[in-house]
Amino acid sequence: IDSITLSLVDDFDVASKLTFESNLPIKQNSIAFCPSMKSLGIQCGKRDPFFELKHLFNGHSSPGKKTLVRHSFLQDRPLIALTNLKLNGTAVLGPGLLLHEVILKCIAGSIQRTVINLRTVKTELFSPDDINSFKCCFYDPQGWGDVGAIMLSRNYSVIAAVLRELRNTTLFSVLHDKSRNSGSASPIKISLRSFL
Repeated sequence: IDSITLSLVDDFDVASKLTFESNLPIKQNSIAFCPSMKSLGIQCGKRDPFFELKHLFNGHSSPGKKTLVRHSFLQDRPLIALTNLKLNGTAVLGPGLLLHEVILKCIAGSIQRTVINLRTVKTELFSPDDINSFKCCFYDPQGWGDVGAIMLSRNYSVIAAVLRELRNTTLFSVLHDKSRNSGSASPIKISLRSFL
């Protein structure tokens, strides 16, 4: 996709009207809920690879200016990648919301480990500044995808490395992820025992 539009609205009726009137296929147009990273227990510090989605929407142009204002958050990370992940039915097993939260935390742990590992790699594909420019946040699409991620960077090789690791995530790695609280996995394991 060569162009993309992100719209942040706080009224479901407006969001529904926007998607209905655009006449785009379902894979190109969707409504998504945006959980705050803080609600998931994910840190969004300067050195962390995560950000709150609201920071993409806090820029304003000056009154009377006719020029396009470049958002300050995108000055250091002009490349954006949106990815929708399918869970192949596992999203509806057991307590769905609890499983969804565990999956998001597992994905966050995988991204965190990938960024830390990239900092130890010496390559001409990306620099330490490229790695530090990487930022990610999650959204909950209400269409065909089960989990979504918005990734920003100034070097697409960093985004590609993170996406490669996310493609290797399995249900086994979600259940045995050590980057989150071990106590949160027990209800998931109990509810999935009859399915596995």
